[in-house]
Amino acid sequence: MAQRRRLRHYRRRTKHLARDAGPDLGVAPVENPEFNGMAKAIARMIERDYVHVSCLPNARTVIDTVPIWFEHDDTAHPHKALGILSLREFIAPRQAP
Repeated sequence: MAQRRRLRHYRRRTKHLARDAGPDLGVAPVENPEFNGMAKAIARMIERDYVHVSCLPNARTVIDTVPIWFEHDDTAHPHKALGILSLREFIAPRQAP
């Protein structure tokens, strides 16, 4: 019985902390298949285009290299969905005044 009260107390306290922090509780779905699919596609692309062709002797090398891979993907890697342009090449003309 005391354990249930403790759990209720922690649950209530967590809700209050979250509400005070700012996020709107109950708005985001627990599982969003569209977002999960996009995240998996990005992970597969990074693995296919960068991980398999890189020398990665340890975790520190991977952590240091991931930002370089994302930068390359944004600036130089052609994307079929963007008409074989990189993301930055695709966005640049649309941002010009």
